[in-house]
Amino acid sequence: MVISMKHRWGKFLIYAGALALLISAGIIAYNIWEETRAADSAARVTQIMFEQIEDHKGNHDSGIEPLSAGSADDSENTPLYIEINGEKYIGILSIPALSLELPVNNSLCDNRLKETPCRYAGGINDSLVIAAHNYRNHFGSLANLVEGDLVTITDAAGVDHPYIVEKVVTMSATAIDVMLDDSYELTLFTCNYSGRARVAVRCAKQ
Repeated sequence: MVISMKHRWGKFLIYAGALALLISAGIIAYNIWEETRAADSAARVTQIMFEQIEDHKGNHDSGIEPLSAGSADDSENTPLYIEINGEKYIGILSIPALSLELPVNNSLCDNRLKETPCRYAGGINDSLVIAAHNYRNHFGSLANLVEGDLVTITDAAGVDHPYIVEKVVTMSATAIDVMLDDSYELTLFTCNYSGRARVAVRCAKQ
């Protein structure tokens, strides 16, 4: 009887271990799929934006329109946007040191963050804060930036806005007021891999 129970317990542990491995493999596979899908989505939107910027450079009558009054950015520097499939994008974020070119959605929500970086606060001329997931092809490598690295935002009118990285900091996930410090002209941020902290890149206009 004792031997039989040990045998059953041993088989249970084997099956439980195999199940745990399958679940872990499934999670890893899903994460890889989600990152790949996000990278492909961002690349498609970026290509369309470059094409529209080139087609409509200097012409705001078609495809490139001002945000409506009452939007998240009500300053006189209200950014332009390009609308693609019902989504509004304020520009293209380029980070040469990380080989990244990414569209920036004007509005943030969980579903949009799964596709592209999003404007969290401010505007291109008003202490812009951009958030993104830590996908490898989004903001997963932000912590690798160093002081002096170049960051450029090409707005919907085709105007380049260059910034220089001033510092890279880690802060609490609840430090919202600190994240929104308007003494910085551009902030890029993402969560770290534990999800318990934020990596923020503070930039100044060049």
